[in-house]
Amino acid sequence: MKNEIRLFPLILAAGLVLVAVGMFITVFFSNEIFPEYSPAHRGELVAMEAGCFSCHGTVDGLASPNPVPSTPLDGFRPVHSMFEDRQPLDELSQWIENGISDRRAASPEYLERRSRKTLKMPGYKQSLNPFELQDLKAYVALMQYRRSSREKGSEHRGEQLARQLACFTCHGELGQGGIENPASLKGYIPGFFGTDFRALTQNGDREDLRQWILDGRSEFFWNQGFAGFYPGQYFTERQAIQMPAYRDRISDEDLEILVDYLIELMELGPLDAEGLFKYRPVNPDR
Repeated sequence: MKNEIRLFPLILAAGLVLVAVGMFITVFFSNEIFPEYSPAHRGELVAMEAGCFSCHGTVDGLASPNPVPSTPLDGFRPVHSMFEDRQPLDELSQWIENGISDRRAASPEYLERRSRKTLKMPGYKQSLNPFELQDLKAYVALMQYRRSSREKGSEHRGEQLARQLACFTCHGELGQGGIENPASLKGYIPGFFGTDFRALTQNGDREDLRQWILDGRSEFFWNQGFAGFYPGQYFTERQAIQMPAYRDRISDEDLEILVDYLIELMELGPLDAEGLFKYRPVNPDR
């Protein structure tokens, strides 16, 4: 009994040491361990849980029909897609929070048409918390930007190159991530922002970025990886989606423009709705 009493402080101390070591490892390597998602990626998950796609359809899918009493003007028109018209942030916020914009709410003609429709836009101000609302706005704003940029094009040469080379197909629209990649280090393809991208490119080192674009890998990550003690080769060879090599597919001039653009996105960081509208404002003459 006495021996057990004497051993108890030692066992307790050893347990505390193990807990402290575990906490240190978790904090020190948190960037290496935990996933890193952009507001837009989180917003897509919010949209799924809030039922947005059931009525509005997905980005490239069809919206639900919205039956109304049969008239020459109406009939069975579909629910308006939330990905077509790029709206100013205040108007987008009003639709998501209140189910209608202030401009539409002030139109008796619109309210009369709306009253006859079977499906009516709900307001999510009461059912979603402020963080979910902000993420949902970021996702919708980003997808509206994607649709607009695809249809009207972009004046930014770096963005043009990123689209032509399918960078956004894997790294997400404007490099905001969200694309799953089985057997990869964190289970997804990193976006062009945050600690993931900085660790993969040695904090946006130009030569490292050139290697990724030209060869589909960098010597630094291939040999050292994230934390400096396991090689990136282990994960790179096993992940389902491999980074393509663009050597012989891009000119030296365009390579430098693309590198500049990736660094620009990295420095902007993950884009919330407000950051997105500051980066590419909505045309006031829309």
